[in-house]
Amino acid sequence: MTERKRKQRSPKFNPQSAYNSRLEGLTAVYRLFDTAGRLLYVGISADPERRWEQHAATQLWWHWVAGKTVAWCDSRLAALQLEAEIEHAEKPRFSGTNRMGNGSLFRERRRDEGLDRELAALKVQLREEVEGGAYSRRGQPRPLAPHAARYRTSRSLFSLALHQVQEEVIRLDLASQASLSAAAVDAGKPRRKRGEAL
Repeated sequence: MTERKRKQRSPKFNPQSAYNSRLEGLTAVYRLFDTAGRLLYVGISADPERRWEQHAATQLWWHWVAGKTVAWCDSRLAALQLEAEIEHAEKPRFSGTNRMGNGSLFRERRRDEGLDRELAALKVQLREEVEGGAYSRRGQPRPLAPHAARYRTSRSLFSLALHQVQEEVIRLDLASQASLSAAAVDAGKPRRKRGEAL
């Protein structure tokens, strides 16, 4: 097969569809409990078993885990939303901003604001960052922890807020492009006088 035919057959990579497909797959929201039934940690993963192995290897609190629950969501975005709701309502002992896994001192989470208010305030800050070019309009920065720490929030809430802001900015861009295209088409049409027939 010639090089030219190979190039013709290979599908064109579309970063937006790759990003969307990553957000559309089944994703688990898992909770980890101690022997007393207290929530230690909530997280998301497409492969929770593998993620638990990673926790076991890296987190100092893993030896306290006595129970696990898993809820499957249709998309990563739905899982992020559920994770943020669980973190806010159930206040796990360890989470994105509230963990001891790396040996750092235990830090108390901010619990004074409601989830909706915190999400809205975070989105305002992130919109300025996205529009200013500090964050791209697609995709998430890796690793999330330093970015979430910068805004003093959990990784899940940061990820959810950034994703929602990115979608809003893209929608606004598409709407403004459509209105500019419509204005350009209208500018090329001859104007009718009042009462003139079509």
